[in-house]
Amino acid sequence: MYERWLVDRSFATIGNSSAPQISLAKAFSYDTERIGLPFPEGFWKEWKEYTKTYVTRRIIIMSNSGYLTVRRYAGVTDSKEAARRVEEGFIPLISKIPGFISYYWVDEGDGVMVSVSVFASREAEEESNRLAADFVKQHQNIARLLPKPPQITAGQVVARAASK
Repeated sequence: MYERWLVDRSFATIGNSSAPQISLAKAFSYDTERIGLPFPEGFWKEWKEYTKTYVTRRIIIMSNSGYLTVRRYAGVTDSKEAARRVEEGFIPLISKIPGFISYYWVDEGDGVMVSVSVFASREAEEESNRLAADFVKQHQNIARLLPKPPQITAGQVVARAASK
């Protein structure tokens, strides 16, 4: 097994902003012989040393004063189509809210989908719930996919953990 670094497509803060920064790199491992990748002997060892020196891992920098909202949608008629519509239509909107940190759309199975949004302020978290309701009302195609109003849980983050 060899370890390698992969840069993912996360939102990141650029410059001297005090806004949260999201992880840009994460390690992953795989067996190069099993999948037939022809890397020279010692390549990954050198790469790992290079990344220790030149690659900076950014982790989420958020105090316990962040805010989170969870919206649980039951009765979803087509989870794949709902995910596509959320990714193409809603995520670009919610990510523009000042104080936005992260967003997740989760398929729980059995016609249930859950969204989790994290924000730096209560105002941003409350705005996200208004935005979500307006988005469903204004788009009949998504309203058909999410026929029931969501169960919403929201509040201040009082404890958290993240891998390093």
